[in-house]
Amino acid sequence: MVSSVLSNFVLSNLFLSDVAKPNIVKSASDRREYRFVELSNALKAVLVSDSSATLAAAAVDVRSGSANDPEDVPGLAHFCEHMLFLASVKYPVEQDYDAFLKRHGGFSNAFTADSHTNFYFEVLPESLREALDRFAQFFIAPLFSVGGVAREMHAVDSEHAKNLQSDAWRLWQLGRSLAAAGHPHNHFGTGSLQTLNRTGVHSELMRWYGDHYLSHTMTLAIVGAEDLDTLQSYAADLFSAVPRSHPPPSGAAAAPPPPPVAPSASLFATAPAAFLVRPVRSLELLRIMWSLPPVESEYRSRPLRLVSRLLGGESAGSLRSALVRRGGVEGGTT
Repeated sequence: MVSSVLSNFVLSNLFLSDVAKPNIVKSASDRREYRFVELSNALKAVLVSDSSATLAAAAVDVRSGSANDPEDVPGLAHFCEHMLFLASVKYPVEQDYDAFLKRHGGFSNAFTADSHTNFYFEVLPESLREALDRFAQFFIAPLFSVGGVAREMHAVDSEHAKNLQSDAWRLWQLGRSLAAAGHPHNHFGTGSLQTLNRTGVHSELMRWYGDHYLSHTMTLAIVGAEDLDTLQSYAADLFSAVPRSHPPPSGAAAAPPPPPVAPSASLFATAPAAFLVRPVRSLELLRIMWSLPPVESEYRSRPLRLVSRLLGGESAGSLRSALVRRGGVEGGTT
């Protein structure tokens, strides 16, 4: 339950920058208490007080992802996500964060998407503040050691090697490679030794972090058993030090902003088009993709969720149910 509440809040609050003081609406049966705050450094936070919680949790979403990679260093955003878990100036022992969470009944994870990067953890309620202190250092003063860069590069490469045996990932990357040149979807976001093992990548990493990990681009969510005032004090005490800007690393030039992409820009260079793919495992699959206009501003009504239900829902009247009834397909997802 904690993970579900947390993920829903973090993903929905990617758009809090468009709202001065969002009104958090909850159902009459929801006994939890909620509060939105904006810290002195413009970092936005959603606090959830749940006195019955058996686990506490927190997440930070950063409004930059793999679409913001430099053209000549694909995978840098994902690599940065990996590096933040290693150590910080305040907690310089590598893997201290994960070790602390394991000792206190928790776990952590993260993911890098095209337009944002998300970090989250769970922990026993009595250890929330200590866990938050370690977590906040990701965004205040991470320790990008040269040795850590070399080791974590191989971890990213191992993830890429695993993906190469995944048909779902291969199809997804095929779609990216078919996107029009210059479109944000046309990129390789995972990274590998081939893209990351290059001269100057340590400085590139520090510069990219400094350009993108800024307080006003972040949304924090905290769920805990404490009252809202206490949770707000945690957020203010521990995350107000997240900087609005970072000085560039010595000798590094400022990174140019990514070129803007018009909302009407076509995703595919040639459409319609059909491609036959030889899978890794025995698989019979038809995948159809459409290029749609941006819908992020419609997050309240979520139109794509409605289209997904109409096409992929199992209830009578959906396209999927009609095709299954006629023996045309065994199942489907949207």
